Amino acid sequence: MPYDSTSDETNPYQNIWLLKTDNMIPNLTWCWWWLFFVKDPDSPGRTKQLMILWSAKNTKYIKIMDKKWSVRQLPTWDRAVLKFNGVTAAWWYDNQKMYHPFLLEEMDFEVRNDGGKG
Repeated sequence: MPYDSTSDETNPYQNIWLLKTDNMIPNLTWCWWWLFFVKDPDSPGRTKQLMILWSAKNTKYIKIMDKKWSVRQLPTWDRAVLKFNGVTAAWWYDNQKMYHPFLLEEMDFEVRNDGGKG
């Protein structure tokens, strides 16, 4: 049974490793991405940026740059484990130049929630 992601709304990071799968919209729903801002000691008023995307999309296929990806398994709960296939991608901006894709790979995911850890 999936973890109840609405159990503690006072702690926004409590549910960081959870993914709601009950209202996915065909051809639209994307799941998960992260954007990190890194201080740039050479330019204190600006930041370097790292974007990491661990994702799946509720669609038959999608083209990401020159890579075509097809869904094999939408996010599905198997007891306390969320399983899906998707794409991991990363882009890096060093405050002067954008590196994209820094990483672009298809892979299988399993996500487990252990309270505040995933």
